[in-house]
Amino acid sequence: WKGKIDSLNVEKGYFCDLKTTAEIDRDFYNPAIRDRELWFDHWNYGLQMAAYKKLLQDQYHKPFHVFIFAVDKKTPEPAIESFEVDYGRIEKGLKEIEAYQPLLMDVIAGKTKPIRCGKCNYCRA
Repeated sequence: WKGKIDSLNVEKGYFCDLKTTAEIDRDFYNPAIRDRELWFDHWNYGLQMAAYKKLLQDQYHKPFHVFIFAVDKKTPEPAIESFEVDYGRIEKGLKEIEAYQPLLMDVIAGKTKPIRCGKCNYCRA
């Protein structure tokens, strides 16, 4: 794993990630949970933040807080939002990483073929 942290303060134990989204106040329907969810959860940014947090904690041997600074693309004036990513989202991301890590390693090693979704740009190409 590797991560590109937008802003890091090791001394104070936090990092910030910058996000751009079409509309900050837009939510998405998730058929898996049969409910609506925020853009942050829809794009599964909790997994990314969990990976960053784990990498930093392993490297620096201390806990880190995670902050998101988001801006949307509305005109004439974009909305701006900031929030701390909660423990539940981080924990969910870590569990997802743990669940898929063995498959990912097998694909990288050539032991298993990747499972294609058929929908993303990579699969369609």
